[in-house]
Formats: sequence, structure tokens, C-alpha cells
Amino acid sequence: MIPATDFITPVLAGLVSGFLVSIPVGPVNVTVMNEALTRGFLRPFLVGLGAVTAEAIYCGLALAGFQSVLSLPTVRTVMALVSFLVVTVLGFKYLLTQQRFGESTSLRVEQELEEKLHLHRGYWLGFGMTLGNPFILLVWGMLAAVLFAHGWVRPGFSQLALVGGMMGGGTLWFLTLSWATSRGHQRVSPQTLRLLTRISGGFLVGAGCLLGAKLVQAVSVSDLFRPFH
Repeated sequence: MIPATDFITPVLAGLVSGFLVSIPVGPVNVTVMNEALTRGFLRPFLVGLGAVTAEAIYCGLALAGFQSVLSLPTVRTVMALVSFLVVTVLGFKYLLTQQRFGESTSLRVEQELEEKLHLHRGYWLGFGMTLGNPFILLVWGMLAAVLFAHGWVRPGFSQLALVGGMMGGGTLWFLTLSWATSRGHQRVSPQTLRLLTRISGGFLVGAGCLLGAKLVQAVSVSDLFRPFH
């Protein structure tokens, strides 16, 4: 029988850590807030769930001691490319938006129907944005070292419990953020929504530029594109 401390302690540690790590403002949180203001609750929440899933992969790798895998130049290059494409394309989509928010009931119904048929896109959007950010592995690597040092997590089942708690904490944050922001969905004027969307787009394009710089750096130290001899 598994001791209660090998389950409760790592779950609580993961819950707190997952919640706090999800809070800092970044491309995922900006996307969640923008989607919540323009589309309501469900799609941005799925964006958050996708991000939590990708972060759980990083958390598991950090706990298993696989940080060295993602230090390989080719792996880092591919991941940087994925994140660069997702963030930049979404940023330009928001920045150049011509969407006419709230003009008619039929427009809202059409938009809601489209979203119900393509909700999975929100999940994969959050997953792709987060999976392309290896900095998260560094964060969880440091957290894992602290948790192991204090005995709050041990090798074995305790590690799985921590990942489960981390997913719970991250989900709680994105649930709160999506719900709180979506309450303004019907209260903000169409002009303000358009402005906020474009501001979000500018932020994401800026983040894409930073990711692009990292991509160039990753390519410069990678042999991925070097000719065969």
C-alpha cells in the first residue's frame, strides 16, 4: 500500500506549483484573455488545457531527469520553430483583425456554431504555444530539485502524483482566468474589443520576434541544415 504522504504531499506541491507557474503574463495568457473577451468561456479554457498538457510533459521530463534531451540543438531548433510559427501567425491574425464584433445576432450565432465545430483548435493552439517553449523545462527542473531536496517528492509514484497536482493547479488557473475574463464578453463595446484584440496581436508579434531570434540562434549552433559531406 502506498503511504498517504507519497500521494498527498506531492499532489499539494504540484497543485500550488502548477497554479503559480501558470500566472506570469505570456503568449498563452494573452491569448486566453483575448479569446475569452471575444468568444466567451469554452475556447480559451481549451487553449489553457492544451498549455497545461504540454507543461505536464515538461514537468514529467524534468522529474525523470531528461533535461539533457531538450538541450540537443536539433530538438531545440524544431521546438523553437513550432512556437515561432504558432505565436507569430496568431499575432498577425489578431493584429490585422477586421472582425465586426457584436453587429448582429446572426453573426454571433454563426460564430458560435463555427467554434463548436472547431473547439479542438483551441486545445492544440495552447499545446503548440507551450510545447515550443523549452524555458518551461528549466523552470520545472529547478522546482523538481527543490521538491526533491525537501523530500516533498520521491522517485516513483510520488512523481506521478506531482504531475497530476501540477495539471490540477494549471487547470484551476486557466479556468479562473477564462471565466473571469469572459464575464466581460458581452459588456465591452465592439470598438474596445477590436482595440484589445489588436493590442494582443502586437504583443504576440513581439513575442514571435523574440522566438524568431532564439530560432536563428538555435539554427546557428545546430547541424540540422548543414550540407552532407
